[in-house]
Amino acid sequence: MVTKALFIGVFCLAVLVIVAALLNVVPSTAALLVALAGLAFTAGTSYLVSFRGPEIKLVHIRDGVTNVTSGYAAGMPSTWNVVVRLIAVNDGARPGILSRFQIDALEVEHLPRPPRAFQVTFSGLERAGGSPDRAVPLSLPLLLASKARERVECRAVLSFLTADPNVLADDLREVSAFRVKFRYWSGTESRSTKERSGNLHLTYDELRRGLRSYWAGAPQFAQLVRRLDTG
Repeated sequence: MVTKALFIGVFCLAVLVIVAALLNVVPSTAALLVALAGLAFTAGTSYLVSFRGPEIKLVHIRDGVTNVTSGYAAGMPSTWNVVVRLIAVNDGARPGILSRFQIDALEVEHLPRPPRAFQVTFSGLERAGGSPDRAVPLSLPLLLASKARERVECRAVLSFLTADPNVLADDLREVSAFRVKFRYWSGTESRSTKERSGNLHLTYDELRRGLRSYWAGAPQFAQLVRRLDTG
């Protein structure tokens, strides 16, 4: 609607200037310049609206995180999943594909230090909207129509390396979050060459709250709550 209004506005302006030039109100050079500017504007807008190829982006939705654990035992949680919600967007005028996705798992930056009680690994892309504890892998390439938006997910998987909850309490008292870069490739069905990247910055707040609630509910773990809360 906005583009149509701009076209009409440029056309009307060009007509007015040309008429003014014919009536000797403005120089004929001005009419030529306005006509050329209108032609350039029309050509550029037509390219952006109708002819530009796919423009695919993969974006982390703000606050788009779900934390899932299957339970606790002997003061420790089971494997902990951080489900990260993303959105794939095609801002281009033509269909395109998201052809590949990867996370630079070897370059995870923990803040302010790496944990000792657990390690973090990452899944590929998954279909959004399912049960958080039952992942459905997403087969790539993902075809996106012009102006399409599709929600997808990936997950950070925390695997615990120790059976000593004291080590975990120390980690969660001192380690607040991690950052990691993800990369993705996109293009057309016949050619996929464009590489882009983004960042995930995830905190351990939910893991800390879940553990604190679990430990606070059992008298034998009271010292773990104190250890966790000691700054």
